[in-house]
Amino acid sequence: MIARDPWAMPVHAPFHPELPATYRDVRIAQLTFHADPSAVARFLPDGFQAHPDGACVALGIEVPFCTAYGPFLAESAAEWTTQP
Repeated sequence: MIARDPWAMPVHAPFHPELPATYRDVRIAQLTFHADPSAVARFLPDGFQAHPDGACVALGIEVPFCTAYGPFLAESAAEWTTQP
């Protein structure tokens, strides 16, 4: 099957419902901070390293209403770097 307008992958069995979706009363909190790289390193999987300056971001989202997925909560934490 070849899709003319693929909107998600894999095209033949997309994980996400087709858009558009309606979201209501969404709340997002994003926090940027610096942490001791040795403390961050304890939480990283094998093969990953904390950046020397310890720049991090934490994100939380609360979605009480969504026509595509229903209500959900999500969170993420990451360290980021900038490329020269």
